[in-house]
Amino acid sequence: MKLFTLLGAFFLTLTFTAQSSSEWTEHTNQDGLIISYKLADCDMEMGFDETRILFKIENTNAKKALVVWQYKQYYDDVCRTCDDPNGEYRKEFSLEPGVTLEGKCSVYDTSGLMIFSKWVTQPNKTKLSNWELADLNITFYDK
Repeated sequence: MKLFTLLGAFFLTLTFTAQSSSEWTEHTNQDGLIISYKLADCDMEMGFDETRILFKIENTNAKKALVVWQYKQYYDDVCRTCDDPNGEYRKEFSLEPGVTLEGKCSVYDTSGLMIFSKWVTQPNKTKLSNWELADLNITFYDK
């Protein structure tokens, strides 16, 4: 019986991991500006592999869009980015009509479209327990 329970838990974990690393979940859809996210186990080019929350912003609107938000990242239920005096976790993205921006599993990704969750194979002293796109503001402009 224990073997079946362990095998069942293993397959559920495997299924969740496979789904979480390939499917986008819609977070916001405002007038054709779509913000989505997914959990991804990232095989990094160097260093330790990590799990990230990746974000994708799609502008399906006919106007230029400006998207601004503040990351609130909770590690072990404590917000580690809420008191951000230097604006390090404030992100601003400008998108022309028809443009998509997407976070990547890469140490070279400087898009700002990701949140570190935990190490994949290394011991974790802490891990991401929750996140928010706080103060989300979407503005559309004529070209």
